[in-house]
Amino acid sequence: MPVQAPAAPPERPHTTPAGPVPAVFLRRLETEWAPSMPPLLRRGRFLVFAHAVLAHADPYGVLEPRAGLDVFTSLARCACVRLDAAAVLLRATVAAGLLRDGTDRLTLASPYAPDWTAAVDLLTAHGNASLPLSAPHTTAGDATPAAPQERPRTGRTAIHRPMEGPDR
Repeated sequence: MPVQAPAAPPERPHTTPAGPVPAVFLRRLETEWAPSMPPLLRRGRFLVFAHAVLAHADPYGVLEPRAGLDVFTSLARCACVRLDAAAVLLRATVAAGLLRDGTDRLTLASPYAPDWTAAVDLLTAHGNASLPLSAPHTTAGDATPAAPQERPRTGRTAIHRPMEGPDR
């Protein structure tokens, strides 16, 4: 008995993109872009903001607001930054090529080689947005970070005692 080739599947119109845009963006962000980022971007708020941008993308890569807010305010809340810092980070992601700024919407882009130097230049021009996540807060006039407050010692220490009973 001769072996017959399987029948071709029926033609269907493609209503969705061939590959989900956010999945490609996430794969590139985690495997290619994050390891090649300068330390200022990788350890700072830029990487957190890039993940916030990804969280706001629909399957086609168009950024949509969450919880009824506008996209900009929603991005700032998701990345836990002030609105002025979010504006700088948004300009840096556009400068790096991770976002395309259309006339009425922002869309994800997956460049082969993002322009990290443009993002670093933009962030270093604005001091607040380029602070690392673990950096202490500074006042406007100080050049040195504020010293951490020391807690007063009471002399007592808490002792952890496991729960007692038939189940433990």
